[in-house]
Amino acid sequence: MNGRRILFDALEWQSPAPGLRVKVWRQGNKQLRLLEHAREFVETDWCDKAHSGLVLEGELEISFQSGTQVAIRRAAESILRRATNTRAARSGRVR
Repeated sequence: MNGRRILFDALEWQSPAPGLRVKVWRQGNKQLRLLEHAREFVETDWCDKAHSGLVLEGELEISFQSGTQVAIRRAAESILRRATNTRAARSGRVR
C-alpha cells in the first residue's frame, strides 16, 4: 500500500441520474466512488462487474437479475461482489 490519500471533499459532485450523486477518483483503470442514493433512485441496468463498498448510513437494497434474491446492506456493512456473467445485480431502494 502506498498510503495514497483521496480527498473526496475536494471532488465535485456529479449527478448522472435522478436521485444519484457521485464523486469519482480515477487512476489508470482503477476508480473509487463515493455514492449518495436518494430514496427515489432505482438502477435501471444490470451489472456483472466486481464491486466492493461500504454503506455509510441508511440501508441499500441490492437485487439480482434471477429475481430469487435481494440483499440488504445497512450502515457499517460491506458489499463484496465478484465479477460474474451469470448473476447480474443492481442497486435499488435506499431506506
